[in-house]
Amino acid sequence: MSGCDTFPRLEGWRAEDAFADLGCPVRTLNDADAALAEESSALRPDATAMIGVAGTWIGTVVRANGEPLRGAQGWAGELGSAPKAIGGGHVTRLDHLA
Repeated sequence: MSGCDTFPRLEGWRAEDAFADLGCPVRTLNDADAALAEESSALRPDATAMIGVAGTWIGTVVRANGEPLRGAQGWAGELGSAPKAIGGGHVTRLDHLA
């Protein structure tokens, strides 16, 4: 895991290393990616789907034509990073309002 602004103490933690003794593949996903994987498991392989989650932060994840839609910089779907004017000339992120 890298760039963990929500849980900075997990910076550098790797599930593959922590659970290596299980003897099976281990994968880590964020909550939105995990939700989309589960909710779209019965869809056609080339289906387009989207999930939005609101918890600690706000996020969305999109699968377009069966492939993850990550955007040019890998941040597509990070809805919580969207700016929101809150009056008095101040701007914040949706995550901070949540």
